[in-house]
Amino acid sequence: MKKFNIQMFAEPYDGITSPKVNAISGKDILLCVWDSIGENLLALGGQQDSNVDQEAEVSEVSSKSETADGDWSVSVSGTKSWSGEVNGIYLATDSAQSVLKEAFREGTLVCLKWINKKLKKGIYAGFAYITSISFEAPVDDIVTTSFSFTGNGKLVDLASDPMSTDTMPQGVSAAGTESLNTDADNTSEMGGSES
Repeated sequence: MKKFNIQMFAEPYDGITSPKVNAISGKDILLCVWDSIGENLLALGGQQDSNVDQEAEVSEVSSKSETADGDWSVSVSGTKSWSGEVNGIYLATDSAQSVLKEAFREGTLVCLKWINKKLKKGIYAGFAYITSISFEAPVDDIVTTSFSFTGNGKLVDLASDPMSTDTMPQGVSAAGTESLNTDADNTSEMGGSES
């Protein structure tokens, strides 16, 4: 049996510099919502997990006389949709949770935005309806809540098509600007003042 030197295929490692990793940590991703007047972007307090699912409907158009390569079905792409959920710790006084609860009660749209707080850049944004709210109070754990949503229109991929000005929520400055953590600065690049 022929022996191969597998070290030839490995990247050089000097033992000092850590290897470069392009993965994103989930803890750096925040789901945010614009307030009801569209003036302030609010990070959802207490969030622990969030997901967004994108789907495309497909219609089969196969017939007895028209199939792909004999026994294979033929389909055409239809409309696309998106939906998801966010869950975490229930915070009765959190402004963002209040916006989502009000939108559910009133049946109004919310504008959602996912951001990478470490890179200070947007990932996704879009309008959605809040379709369900869950509230759990187990005897041996903290009170949690979850919000499910269904998109209305396009989910904009901000990572591949970034905006010229990328608004961040209070406390997370946009890339290239200073942090908004001071209470003295009541006006932010979000276009309004704190309430």
